Amino acid sequence: MLVDTTLDPKRSATFTAFPITTNLITDVLESPVVYLRRFDTPTITAGKNLRDLTRRRGAHNIPYSIATAALSGYSDGYVHLSKFLDFVVSTRPILDEDLQRALAYTEACALDADPYQAVRSGNSHWADLAARTPEQKIDLADCLGLRHGQPDLEGWVFHALPWFIAQHLASADLKVHELLPAGEKNNKRYDKGPARHIPLLTDNQGRVWAWDDPIGPRHNPCDPQKKPQRPNARYALMRFDTRIKTFPDIPHPIALIDSHVARVNTSLLFSTTAVVRNHSEGADLLALNLVKQAGLRSLNRHALQVQSLLGLNTDPLRTVQTRFETEKDLLETARSDKEKFVPPEPDPARDEVRCALPKNQSWPVGTGGGLHQARLLSEHINATFKGQAELVQAVKDKISLPTSDGKIVLPTPDDVLASLNAYGLSDLRVLCLYYRAQTRIRMIRALNAAFGDRLGTDPADGQEHILHTGQVSPDGVTPTISVVFIRTEQFLAPGEHNRSREMTSLEPHLNTPDQTLAAAWCETEIPQPPKKKPNERRDAYRRRARARDAKPITCQLLAERGIITQYLIGTEDGEVLTPEPGKDHRAQMAFADLYRSCGVIDDRITTALSGVQPKAEGPTPSITYLGVHVRKQSRQEKGKGRGEPKRIVCATALMPPIAESGVWTLWGWSSTDQTWRPYPQALAVFHAGHLAPHHTGSLEDEVRWREAAGCVEEAVRTLAARLDRECPGMGYAVMVDAVACRRMWPGLHNDKQGLGIDDMPGDERIRLPGYAPGTKEPYRPVGVVRINTSDQETLPLGRVTDPNEKFKTSNGLYRIPASNSPLWVLLNTARNYRGKAPAGSPQRPGTYRTRWHARQIEGDLKASWYVPTTTEIYPVAVDEQRTSPLVLARATARLCNQTMAWVDRSRYPVPLHAAKQMDDDHPEFRRDEVVEIPLDDGANGIDLMDWDEM
Repeated sequence: MLVDTTLDPKRSATFTAFPITTNLITDVLESPVVYLRRFDTPTITAGKNLRDLTRRRGAHNIPYSIATAALSGYSDGYVHLSKFLDFVVSTRPILDEDLQRALAYTEACALDADPYQAVRSGNSHWADLAARTPEQKIDLADCLGLRHGQPDLEGWVFHALPWFIAQHLASADLKVHELLPAGEKNNKRYDKGPARHIPLLTDNQGRVWAWDDPIGPRHNPCDPQKKPQRPNARYALMRFDTRIKTFPDIPHPIALIDSHVARVNTSLLFSTTAVVRNHSEGADLLALNLVKQAGLRSLNRHALQVQSLLGLNTDPLRTVQTRFETEKDLLETARSDKEKFVPPEPDPARDEVRCALPKNQSWPVGTGGGLHQARLLSEHINATFKGQAELVQAVKDKISLPTSDGKIVLPTPDDVLASLNAYGLSDLRVLCLYYRAQTRIRMIRALNAAFGDRLGTDPADGQEHILHTGQVSPDGVTPTISVVFIRTEQFLAPGEHNRSREMTSLEPHLNTPDQTLAAAWCETEIPQPPKKKPNERRDAYRRRARARDAKPITCQLLAERGIITQYLIGTEDGEVLTPEPGKDHRAQMAFADLYRSCGVIDDRITTALSGVQPKAEGPTPSITYLGVHVRKQSRQEKGKGRGEPKRIVCATALMPPIAESGVWTLWGWSSTDQTWRPYPQALAVFHAGHLAPHHTGSLEDEVRWREAAGCVEEAVRTLAARLDRECPGMGYAVMVDAVACRRMWPGLHNDKQGLGIDDMPGDERIRLPGYAPGTKEPYRPVGVVRINTSDQETLPLGRVTDPNEKFKTSNGLYRIPASNSPLWVLLNTARNYRGKAPAGSPQRPGTYRTRWHARQIEGDLKASWYVPTTTEIYPVAVDEQRTSPLVLARATARLCNQTMAWVDRSRYPVPLHAAKQMDDDHPEFRRDEVVEIPLDDGANGIDLMDWDEM
């Protein structure tokens, strides 16, 4: 066996993931079986027709919502109805008549009909077809098929298999302990503390819970030096999720198991999911989705009715309903007394229902399980599976990825001018638009820090101040960086102002000479919602509230003038921000991001991309890196003629210099403009326009995504033609997000690796970006890099092995040798875990303790604990004659490690991150439209309540 000299076998990473083999299913899981009904097309169509009939009847009338909760009474809770209504799978058989009655009652309740009459009449078309579908008894060991060397799994396997893996994980208590320093002088040795056994319970979604061992101020060690007081009653639970995923060129599906801190909400009325204790046979816990109506969440009332009609055990659902009614009575009493609603105090010993916290907010227990918990989880997997679950390992690549010290480093003024010169620009003018004196001072301090106190303490408004003067060019032009301060409260401040009219006062400062790039640095704040007017319609109120936000409309108005924008928040929670000099990180980062919008690329990118190819193979090839960002924006508003889905396609190309003394440049492209321009110009053109609709005729989702792939193909084709014309011989590599683009290009799928176009008959989609039919070989990319950052799909880290350090954190690039083709994993370390820290240091919570051992005395109970994240990097269709998968993987890792503006690593490499920022900064991001106050609202007395009719 050849030794890969690019890898360091002494340094490896182990993940809490393992391959699922036939032997593991038969020997360890004891050959579990499931009962499956695959519904045919008429049955699926009947279910979807029922869904369309009940779409506007309310959340409680959605058939899928009723059926999933009602069917939880069968098969001990282990039953799953596909959201596409194409199958139902369970661990125990469901009789034909039982399924027919359950779906018939569901249909009657969804249509607000009499359920008894519906069953007696026998007119439930969907229920009849579903019940006639034969039920198959399937051994899970027979489902691990292979196709083209990849696992060939049906969709239901991904839901059924986690049930049995979770049951096996919960078959033994989780053994936890903390690590204590062996001595004060030697802090590199640690001894195990007293062991604690945590019993585990499973739910009907294949998750494992430490239900009886809560985490919180009343349950964790307290500070004995403080006065005794009644601790906060809120708490959290440790949860372990089990998921099934396939990876390229690995012939077995992989089980991913990771830990989460599930913070328990005090109120069911404002939660999205509820987990209830099930004291009967089957799943220990039942996880139920709550539906929203009239602003409150509750159990689907029809589901409880259906279970009662079927004669099933309704105790779990009734427990949830009782909790809802108790809280609703308290809420109504509080509203009538005009008092604050206070839900019942949580008590783990009493709470049969525990609700998930719907969003991240201040809580006495922080997020993240910590590194030590991940190590203990890997040990628990080995113990429960008796060594037959071989954890996935990866070996570290020898390439260096320098760690940032956290200090904000700006490009030098000369680097800024050199980068602008590569775009054909000579000058940069920064327009500092503000309306508070405190924000103006913050901007001055940030500029003085970047340019050496060139502004003083109080530069005059409305005048151009030179910050830096470059060297005179051969044609006699002296490039400069300058700034102009402008106070414009009506244009920037939140409120009902017509900003198009206010912009006229800025006209003298917006007119810049040719070859001068104007960049606006603007103050902003989050507007407070306005008071509702009498008889004001809800849609009109929402539009008026959005119109108070100055950021979207000012960004669009300035972009129409070719001016890029960056915003600096001036207030937070109603207080004006006045940070100390030298510690205003928001202002420093905002100015650094302004440089990113200007397309400034300095020598740090050049340094990052040097040496990615082994020296024995010659110099690093010159490659243009193309990042493609694609997103579908669903409608944000309801109503006729509003809220059509939008399609966003943005691309950026990071191009190397042609001459050795040149600089890297960044070019942008968008689906609304479809022209390659320098990044700042492409940004302004894109932000000045509206987002394009997701379809151009067809309403079929597959056709829409095929159109999106064709849109990307236009960007790739024009870039390849330009490279062939201006840089003959230079190749390009495409970087895409795996989750966002998997519906567009089948060549990204794991089961399509190694296949050609002839191996995918009947698939009319373009195989990969740059592979449209008729594309010549030189115009195709040298490789496509598939990047996956989804925490639901990437490998969860268990531990890192290093001969020099026992408890190692890493930010390195690792290769999984189990795959036949190179699959790489980039480990991401949180900023506060950089460097060395003593044992028990609050800077590194979770390194030596679990959440059950967290001490309030050191404040680590409320702190967010370090949870390692991973970025999957997979080069696809690499042209081995022009580059190698190793070069593309290393270049991707380096471009994630070295960003354009951010001081730390980003989840995406520079070109893909820049393309994504084009979309994130768009005025219509997650908006159907940018709302502007009518120009003649005061002159002609237009009522703002009538906007929805204009």
